[in-house]
Amino acid sequence: MARKQINIIPAEDWNENAGAIVDIIDNCGIVVFPTETVYGCGSKVDNRGVENLAGLKGRAKGKPFQVLISDKKILAEWGAEPSTGAIKLMEKFWPGPMTLVLEIAPARVPEKLAPAGKVGFRMPDHKLCLDLVHRCGGVIVATSANPSGKPVAKTCREAVHYFQGQIDALIDGGTLSCASPSTVVSVNGDLVTVIREGMIPEKDILDTIDR
Repeated sequence: MARKQINIIPAEDWNENAGAIVDIIDNCGIVVFPTETVYGCGSKVDNRGVENLAGLKGRAKGKPFQVLISDKKILAEWGAEPSTGAIKLMEKFWPGPMTLVLEIAPARVPEKLAPAGKVGFRMPDHKLCLDLVHRCGGVIVATSANPSGKPVAKTCREAVHYFQGQIDALIDGGTLSCASPSTVVSVNGDLVTVIREGMIPEKDILDTIDR
């Protein structure tokens, strides 16, 4: 298979290149981009986009990806019904580095995205990233920009090292100051579980729920 030539775009040139980046994602290509946590990589929210990301990451079959959203209305469109606790967390930490795992209506989303009937949603607090998601119809399937088991990429150079010849484009946002991913929280009714502690401490999550 021919190796791809990566199109590296400086963040300051985003507006001039946004249309081309959206076209790549719409055709299930893979784009690496900065977030307020670490570099992420994303593709179109469909089965092929999910498969492409899984192949890039070397991820075990069935392990879920998160979905970046630009508007909370996406939750209703996917059949998610956030509990009171989930709403408290969204009001406190969105946009921001919190991934909220919610039950959805599986028939409304690609089968390979939510095999267990749940999806982790995040609304990023990064102007360029949020604009990218908005331009892609409000949703992209995403994951951190690193092969499974490797450290997360904090620079364009690290991402290129990992994925040279395997991705279509990379938006260079410079060196990211945060080394932690988002905090992943599952909310099922009154049951709140911190699956992964990241930028937001578990204590802050539980304190918000208890208020």
